[in-house]
Amino acid sequence: MTLQSSGAITMAEINTEFGYGLNLNAYRGQSYWTDAGTHSTFSAGAIDFADFYSTRIPKTVSYIGYIDTGTGTTTRTFGTFSFGTAATTRRLVAVFTGGDNTNLVASAVTIGGTSATIAIQENEGGNSTNPFACIAYATVPTGTSGSVAITLNGSPSTIYCALYALYDTVSQTPQDTASGTNSSSINLNLTIPANGFAIAAAAFISKTSVGWVGITEREDLGGSNAYAWGDTNTYGTTAQSPRTITATGGGGDNVCAVSACWY
Repeated sequence: MTLQSSGAITMAEINTEFGYGLNLNAYRGQSYWTDAGTHSTFSAGAIDFADFYSTRIPKTVSYIGYIDTGTGTTTRTFGTFSFGTAATTRRLVAVFTGGDNTNLVASAVTIGGTSATIAIQENEGGNSTNPFACIAYATVPTGTSGSVAITLNGSPSTIYCALYALYDTVSQTPQDTASGTNSSSINLNLTIPANGFAIAAAAFISKTSVGWVGITEREDLGGSNAYAWGDTNTYGTTAQSPRTITATGGGGDNVCAVSACWY
């Protein structure tokens, strides 16, 4: 939407449109699009009230790719990823799937040397290979490439790391997360705000593939075990409460899945 051209405008309405918060100082130096379709930036000093008759710069979400195995033992390093164009609004999301005879738990993640926040992780013990899935994120404004590292309580027999680049999202932190275990079909129910999107990952031990409903699959790495992930790929114009993402792989145990959403 575009804010009205006359009358009172509340900070809540401004925040809904541009997403930089309820403090006007937070808007200084931030980007937006004009009604004519040209890009501009709020002044670092006095902000012109007419600027608020425009729309916020649109977000982009890009799947970068994945690296398998990594180097190291309990700390696995994956490199080198292309991070994409450097920008103050760039957030990188790392997705991990793997398995080991330990119920894996991540204690730390770094992306391009920046400490990341673990949004959600899950494991489930069932046999000699226990599944693990994790999503972590960090704001990484500089650099066009680098490594990703995860520190675990064990040394996984298999682990993959995938990476996404988010630009100009309103939310820096996930708006919702969900996880599940021990079902042939795991339902991940997320409350996704308007113009939001989700990322999900699953590990199905002793299964050959993962089927998804509610996301676009990016990778499905089959074999003796199946590891897969994907994203919603589009931004719904209305809030989704809930948006159900389903991962199906057959069997009723020794599986896990995680998801997180931004807008």
